[in-house]
Amino acid sequence: MDLLNEVDDKFIQELYEETEFSRPAKKTSRASIVWTRWAAIAAAFALIIISSVVLMKYKSAPTVIVPDSSQHLNESMDSSVVYTDDGSPAVILDINPSIEIKINEENDQVSQLVPLNKDAEELLTNVLMTTTKVNDCVDLLLTELSADSYITPTSNSILVTVVNGDEQQAKHLSDLMVNGLQESARKGHMSLSILTQHLPDPVQYGDLAVQNEISVGKAALISSIADNLNATEYDYTRLADMNIQALNQVADYVNTSISRIGNVAGDINKEQLDLIGIASMDLQNALQLAQDISETYAQLVNANPSANDPVNYNRWITMEQNADSEWSLVIRDPNSSQAPVVFGFSGGSSSGRAPNIFEHAWKGFFDFWNAFLPF
Repeated sequence: MDLLNEVDDKFIQELYEETEFSRPAKKTSRASIVWTRWAAIAAAFALIIISSVVLMKYKSAPTVIVPDSSQHLNESMDSSVVYTDDGSPAVILDINPSIEIKINEENDQVSQLVPLNKDAEELLTNVLMTTTKVNDCVDLLLTELSADSYITPTSNSILVTVVNGDEQQAKHLSDLMVNGLQESARKGHMSLSILTQHLPDPVQYGDLAVQNEISVGKAALISSIADNLNATEYDYTRLADMNIQALNQVADYVNTSISRIGNVAGDINKEQLDLIGIASMDLQNALQLAQDISETYAQLVNANPSANDPVNYNRWITMEQNADSEWSLVIRDPNSSQAPVVFGFSGGSSSGRAPNIFEHAWKGFFDFWNAFLPF
């Protein structure tokens, strides 16, 4: 508009009436000159409109806030990674990056994104947020999580934690976030396993969160997994070091009451779990075994990186044991009758590896496992 105001009035006048000044000296037609001037002004207005739209988008985009030392859960804590407490309800997404999402209760729009750890800071620097819509923000985040290999076919777990607020608010925010994740996963042909929980009083998990430098959401999940254990009898550090994928698997093996939507990649089917006898163990031994199973799965995945080919999104990925008691990753397409892809069986392994490659790598693990077998 400033530029338009600087246009001399005589040029505007020439658009409406012919003057001596406006007559072309050459053979260029008067109509051509008039249309050229109209086109120039139209282009200026188009530029103004486009710029306004872009500016409005950026103005309405959620703010990314990096917590500082003044944003503690309470005065006794010296870490800002656990949760930035301003008293309002918020959603924490934990994968490995932990991201706190502030949502305006009046219009269900995202107002702030708060990285709660270093991975989240790096991830958010690569995401250009130009919208406050929950679904669109979640879609951008999930796309970046997939691009950075935090979400893969063999690691498909996300923890959604609503902090503060009453049950009705928590359910609304949880549904809002879960629906956004599922919609984004469908568009990307992904298969997610989403854990959900509500923490009306996140402070109760603050000490565990600060001690292990994790979010209160992850701290609460760990507490749910080992709910019947005495903290003095169990080292929570090992659980805290696990990512959400591993914790999701462990929670599945020890039959906790944690809410889950979608199967966790790499789990063992019920028949084989019954053979192992994990359900009949006391909680501490079952938890120890569940952790070992999950860590073995991680080693199987690392030994077979091709299992994480994007083509395996939306397929069933499980750990199975063959007749020779060797464990492998088995990948099935639920929409196809083709034979499953197998990574790890000796003799004919699709990964092209030599027979018994896992025998030495996990001998100690299987020795531990065999101690609990009923035969």
